[in-house]
Order: sequence, then structure tokens, then C-alpha cells
Amino acid sequence: MRKLSLLAGTALGIALGAALFSVRPAWADLPVIDIVTDRLLQTLNDLTTQAIDQVQTAVTGVGTTLTRATDQVTRNLRATVAAQEQIQDATNTAMATYQRNVRNADIVANHVVTPAACLALDGGQSISVAGRQADQFSRNVGAITNPRGEGGPATPAWEGAGQAAMANVQQHLARYCSAADVQAGLCPAVSPLENADQRADSFIGTPTYADQATINAANDYITTLLQPVPPGALRGDPRKSMAGLQEEEDRRQYNASMSLARKVATDIFASHAPTVQLTAEQQQQMQAEGRPQLQTASASDALALEVTRRYGSQAWATSLEQMPSAPVILREVAREQALGNYMALKTYQRLDQIAAMAAAQLSATATTRFQQARTPTMPIPQVASQ
Repeated sequence: MRKLSLLAGTALGIALGAALFSVRPAWADLPVIDIVTDRLLQTLNDLTTQAIDQVQTAVTGVGTTLTRATDQVTRNLRATVAAQEQIQDATNTAMATYQRNVRNADIVANHVVTPAACLALDGGQSISVAGRQADQFSRNVGAITNPRGEGGPATPAWEGAGQAAMANVQQHLARYCSAADVQAGLCPAVSPLENADQRADSFIGTPTYADQATINAANDYITTLLQPVPPGALRGDPRKSMAGLQEEEDRRQYNASMSLARKVATDIFASHAPTVQLTAEQQQQMQAEGRPQLQTASASDALALEVTRRYGSQAWATSLEQMPSAPVILREVAREQALGNYMALKTYQRLDQIAAMAAAQLSATATTRFQQARTPTMPIPQVASQ
């Protein structure tokens, strides 16, 4: 625009100069036309037209430039959006891969067989085997004690109540002689298991009976508690008489009660008998508890070792904390469960004592009822006063 103004001003100055310095007298017969003015106007028109064309060209150029710039900006934006999409896709892919790897690692950690799992499996097998062995042990003991209580053949009571009482006395003096017995001249020396057939610790005072002598002491305590002297058996003609048949009916009820009482006590007895070989870890746990180390333990002892291995064991607590995938809350739940198992073990042991007392009560009731049934009722003569 500045250039156009300069051109117009120059043309106007040339036209005015020519008009001023080439003044000629006007002829009256010449046409009234100002050639210079017309030329000047034509020049101005051309210059104006050129200026407008240039302005239009400039405006068009500006519009084209703006369009091109807009297109470039649009392409840049599209490229930016595409780049952002690629970045997001790559980020999502990377995060998905990371999360998958984390999940795979968690799965692997959750299914890793730890030493604690191996110990639990060994302990569970020990308890299972010991339980089956204890059941068989209880049946074997019952096969011996039931005929004795019934007064069957080849038992002391078959020969009568006196023979049964003498057998019981002789067994006590041979195995459990006390200081009072020695003083009375009934046996030569006090037994290492003095009066063990009368003391409850012989029965439920130890988790595992250490040897055959303690096993016998536990069984003999049950005998003393429930049925030290079985009633003599009816044999021959007295058995098939009317009174004998009635007495045998009462005897069968007595035998059934005694068998149940003996079964309850024998099951407890069998659960303390050594029936399973201990693993090295179980023996180590037994030693950590300050107990004499045994090679063979009872079902009750194997169960107790499995419980105490988790409760109050530093090794188990350390292995629990070393588990990589277990959250803190699950570790706390495991510790609470270990405490609950320990309390359940104590309840189980107390229930054994309650069951033994119930068996003793049943035995006493059956004995009293049978003795009353055997007492003959004879009429008492009435003597008239003189």
C-alpha cells in the first residue's frame, strides 16, 4: 500500500509539472478537452486498478497461506493425536504385561510347596496312621477284657468270685507293691511303679506310654477303676435253673454296662499307646518342649505335637513370616487359628477326663444294681410277743 501511494504521488507531480511549464494560449476553435488531465486520470485509474489487484492478490495470498497453515496445524494435530494414541497403546500394553507378570508371580507364589506344607503333610499322615493303629489296639484290648468281665472260660471269675479276687491281689503285689504291702510282709520290695494300678497318672498322666510296664499300669488302673473283681460265673445246673436264668438276665445287663464303660476307657487308653513312628521333625519338636525324645508316639501325642508345632514354635512363626504371598492379615488369622487349635487340644484332653469319670460312674451304677438283684429276699418271721 505504501508503494502504491508513492507511485500515484509521482504521477500526479509529473502531470502538474507538465501543465505548469508547457502552458500554451488557448485557442478558441480547439475542442475543450484537457489531454493531460485525461492522461492523468487514465494513469490514476490504471494505478488504482493495479493497486486493487495487488491488494486482492495479497489478500488471496494471505488466505491461501492461512489455509495452508490451518492444514498444516490440522495435520500436526492429527499426528499428535496419532502419536498420543500410540503412546497410550504402548503404555496400556506395557501395563497389561506388567500386571500379567505380577499375577503370574502371585499364582506361582501361592502354589509354592513350602517346608511348612511338607511338615503339615507329614504330621497329618502320622495322626491318621496313629488313629487307625489306636482303633485296632482298642479292639485287641477289648477282646481280652470283655471275657474277663463276663467271667468267661479260662478267666479267673470262671472259677468263682474268690478266685477272681485272689488273681487281682496277686497281680497288684507282683507289679505295684507298696511300702505298706512290704511292711505287711506281702511282697519283698517296693515296686518302681508303686500303687500305679490306683493312680490316674498311670492312665492319662502321660501323652505316650514309654514302655510295656507303663502300658500294663494304665490297663491295670482301668481294671481297678471299673471292675477289679468280676462276679463269679454261674455254671452247670445253677445256670439253667429258673433262678439262674433270671440272674443271667441281670448279668447280661451288668456285662453290657461294664463293656461300655470299659470301651470308653480303653479308647482313651489306646490313644496314649505308642502306635506310630515319629519323623525327625516331630522328635525335634518333642525335644524343644523339654520332653524325653521318643521314636514311637501315640495318636494323642502326634496330634498334640502337630498343634504345639504351630502354637508357641519359633520355627513355625519364622516360616510364616517368610511366606512371600501371604498378606499380613492372613498371617494374623493363621496365628489365631493356631491358638484356637491349642485351646481345642486342651478341651479334647479335658473331655477324656470327663469320659473316664462317666465310665467310672456307669461302672459303679451297674455294680450296685447287679448286687441288689443278686441279694436274695427271704421272709422275716414275725415272733409274737409273750
